[in-house]
Amino acid sequence: MTHVFVFTNHKGGVGKSTSATNIAFGMVGVLRKAGASNCRVLLIDTDSQAHATLITTSKQDYGADNSLYTVLMADRQNAGSAFTNCLVQSEWDDDLHILPRISHAGRCGT
Repeated sequence: MTHVFVFTNHKGGVGKSTSATNIAFGMVGVLRKAGASNCRVLLIDTDSQAHATLITTSKQDYGADNSLYTVLMADRQNAGSAFTNCLVQSEWDDDLHILPRISHAGRCGT
């Protein structure tokens, strides 16, 4: 069974990215400790500042060809492979993966 957790709040500075990244990392440990056959956890960064991407990968230079934007813009036939190709392994743990948010620097026209 797949579980989905969403952290949302329109106000900035309330700890959404920090909470989400720490809980995702903690979930990997809990799954591993429970003996789960699949301990992988996916964190999808939709925050405009891409903070979850930055703190888990130490990079923020994802653009239109390797981010959540890529997956959302892919045609239906290529969406699965686009999704797989855009996943980034976290520096924190091999089982924590990130779907990075396009960074401000990676946007066209900004």
